[in-house]
Amino acid sequence: MTICFFGTYSPVYNRNVVLLKGLRKNGVKVIECRTDKTGIGRYVDLFKKHLKIRKDYDLMVVAFGGWYVLPLARILTRKKIIFDAFFSIYDSKVFDKQTVQKGRLKAGFYYLVDWLDCRLADIILLDTNQHLNFYIKTFNVNKNKLLKVLVGADEDVFYPAENKDNRKFEVVFYGTLIPLQGVEYIVEAAKLLENEEDINIKLIGYKDRPYANNIKKRIEDLKLSNLKLLGRLSENDVAKEIRNADLCLGIFGDNEKANRVIPNKIYHSIASKVPVVSGKTEAIRELFTDNKNILLCNRADSEDLTEKIKYLKNNKDIGKEVANNAYDLYMEKCRPENIVKKMLNEINENFK
Repeated sequence: MTICFFGTYSPVYNRNVVLLKGLRKNGVKVIECRTDKTGIGRYVDLFKKHLKIRKDYDLMVVAFGGWYVLPLARILTRKKIIFDAFFSIYDSKVFDKQTVQKGRLKAGFYYLVDWLDCRLADIILLDTNQHLNFYIKTFNVNKNKLLKVLVGADEDVFYPAENKDNRKFEVVFYGTLIPLQGVEYIVEAAKLLENEEDINIKLIGYKDRPYANNIKKRIEDLKLSNLKLLGRLSENDVAKEIRNADLCLGIFGDNEKANRVIPNKIYHSIASKVPVVSGKTEAIRELFTDNKNILLCNRADSEDLTEKIKYLKNNKDIGKEVANNAYDLYMEKCRPENIVKKMLNEINENFK
């Protein structure tokens, strides 16, 4: 089988890396057809590049980030198109990041983009059952077009440490500081833990947005010695911080999108054999079992998060057991080759 991997996708974003490596490890030949250009230029560039390889593949994958170029893909080929939607741009812009108000013209535009993409694609990839249900209810998509494909991790970057020698209990969170992550509850937990002198908390990642700016100001106002905002790091540096951590944090926001996702950071942490504490969500419970391969706390609850952090600090053997169980789960279900093998089998069985 030969697949055309098509779009404006980032070749270093986790979702795309996992699918590309997984496809190749399953013996699939991949022809990449991508552009970094924007505006009208992206359509012209993709048209020219596709013209050269249009007869050389069996099916097309429009990679994550391809919301705006899927209509072009449908014009360019009559072959089967798999769209890795991953998540809804309408949901992200209107309900999570809240950069656009519901009911406004631009919100309607984002809804139309998702709705049209769902009609043009033959198969739509999403990462959780919660996302599948959201698409069915919100965009009236035929459930038979939807396929759940887990996220996974790039094992060349995220892998366990050989040993750790931390003087303090190191807690790490990374992300772009968006509402679903619930970073304000991590900050408040740090405040509650300020007398625990052997706990350090690091927040990695920052983008200049209202929510993130509020978090940054709150950290500055509190002047906590146990909390550091490191800003944005390279992926390799993030991986080093995760490997060196005694505990990694997931997401704690209480909006609807938070209930639908299993974020990259959780896959990266379990691939690195580090225990994770995260908020209780339906999506996370699709894959994980509380107190076995993850510790879950109430969402939007800094006190419960604080108790979970202290519990693992004081019970390192339990943390190690949770990390080992999570790593076993990762090796069984979340490696790139396993994720894509399952995807290909389901496509062959159900989408002929």
